Amino acid sequence: MERQELTVAEYLAHLRRHPLPAILSTECLAAMSNIEKQYGKMPAELTGLEVRLTEAVRHVDYILKINDTNIPAVEELWYELDYEEFAKGGSLEPCLFANTSHFFADGGKQEVLWEQMLPAFLGKRRAEKLRQPLEQVMAALPEGAYIKQMGTMNSRGELDIMRLVIWFPSWESVFPGVKALGWPGDREALQAALQPWQDMEGIAINLDLGEQGILPKIGVELFFSWRHPLLVDKLIAWLEAVKLCLPEKGQALRQWIRIRPDGNPVIQPSIVYFKLNYKAGKITGAKAYLAQTPCLLHHYFDAYDRPVYAQIQLQDQTNTLPAGEALRWLEECADNRVRKVQFIGSRTYEPLGRLLAACRALGIEAEVLLTGEENRTWLEKNIRAGVAAFLIEADTVETWLPTVKILRELQFPDVRVRWRMAPEMADRLQEISHLFAEDVGVKELILTGMRPGADGVFSHRELAKIAAFLWEYKKQATAGRDGKEQMQITVDPCFSALRAVLGGRDSTKNGNRGIARGCGAGRDHFCVNAGGRLTPCAYLDLDGEEASLAEYWESADRLQDLRTRDAQHARPSCAGCAYERRCLPCPVVAGKCYLPV
Repeated sequence: MERQELTVAEYLAHLRRHPLPAILSTECLAAMSNIEKQYGKMPAELTGLEVRLTEAVRHVDYILKINDTNIPAVEELWYELDYEEFAKGGSLEPCLFANTSHFFADGGKQEVLWEQMLPAFLGKRRAEKLRQPLEQVMAALPEGAYIKQMGTMNSRGELDIMRLVIWFPSWESVFPGVKALGWPGDREALQAALQPWQDMEGIAINLDLGEQGILPKIGVELFFSWRHPLLVDKLIAWLEAVKLCLPEKGQALRQWIRIRPDGNPVIQPSIVYFKLNYKAGKITGAKAYLAQTPCLLHHYFDAYDRPVYAQIQLQDQTNTLPAGEALRWLEECADNRVRKVQFIGSRTYEPLGRLLAACRALGIEAEVLLTGEENRTWLEKNIRAGVAAFLIEADTVETWLPTVKILRELQFPDVRVRWRMAPEMADRLQEISHLFAEDVGVKELILTGMRPGADGVFSHRELAKIAAFLWEYKKQATAGRDGKEQMQITVDPCFSALRAVLGGRDSTKNGNRGIARGCGAGRDHFCVNAGGRLTPCAYLDLDGEEASLAEYWESADRLQDLRTRDAQHARPSCAGCAYERRCLPCPVVAGKCYLPV
């Protein structure tokens, strides 16, 4: 899973775009501005919401996962901001949870724990008072159990105790384990109350530790590897059935896990775990821990919430897009968080400089697709105007080499080449890639085939040969080459068959899945054609009537058809292919693939 580093402000902006009134009242959302004031610029690995499922309250506690800490031997720190804390404003004091999993799993030294970590985390006085009872707990842990987190809740006035989150290796180890740790409650009653949940994949017990040992309060965290909404639905339904989740809260959870992910930057809503509160022989309440993660955890969705990028065709053989119309669509892109635009047909388009300046003002990355016919003066002019990247699309060296050499002389840093491969070029890939990387200094080589403009039919042998080269190239890039940045070689989504072959014949292990597994038309991008009409892709002649980008992306029938009826993308030869589930070929091109069934 590829993760990005996002700020708390970016996560909060995402949350505000997807309000869930049953969970978050307008007052709670407004109060989160206090979190943004204090932590908005802070990078977070993820953020989360603690939702009380059995209570009618419509506020949450807010959680941040921070990688950078000043506590010795602690790599991750969790901030939990209670609603009462961030609603009051002013300087906020979070509850803190230190991730100690790695420390204990790696056999961390005891002197580091007692002399460095705990005094820095708890304060010297509390660390000294709790040392003896903590030593007793650590000595009593059953085999395979470990302290997953240690917590302090100073903002709640709990100044002399600490929270322990203890991971148990199995359901059977929990109940003798809590007895050995000194929990003063009724172990048999606890086991009976938790019996319906014994099939959960993971369990962690929350215990409070005071100077006299383990205190009566106990919480039970239930973990599962499921992220797919249809599977998580089953857990929500079970919580509702046993009266641990109000119907309106359950419906809000279902909505949350069905929010389409953002694509740039990636943010995906999910549910990480549930927590049960226990007291006097009964489960008294339940909480859900919702997360916003900067990576994709599952592939249920057919498209991103908004396009990742837009193609704007400025000219074709018969039409020229008016500059005013192009500027209007750039503003639409900015309003809909489309952060990249690719201009097509720009070589003789006079107002291109105005569009590049507008992109810079709107915070949009502008990429210009080149034909190889552009001269030095034209390139210099548009570099000054603010172009962010050039993409050269070519099928022969002669087409692109002069342009790339000019850009190298101009010291332009972001030059990418999309190479329309013919099948016979599979045997020359190493030679060609060396030319791109060493002789002309291309930043990225994008391999494409089986798309409009690419010739020939690829056999499985040819695709397998390309895949073998790419595996070896990646291995060498990982090993490094004298500190020199190596050219990236990527595979165009249109070349879905090659992506599928790279993933292997076993569809359960093949990672080429989800939105990005192939044709992205109407899934991760759209196009404004030279006639000013919306279409899923520059190569798909499916004009839309919608007047706005939001309306088009959310409700256009043509896009819904592309997203939900994958069978129409496939050709008859795809039926029964070992790669069929992990391949989504371009719907425009026919007869370009003969993979084995």
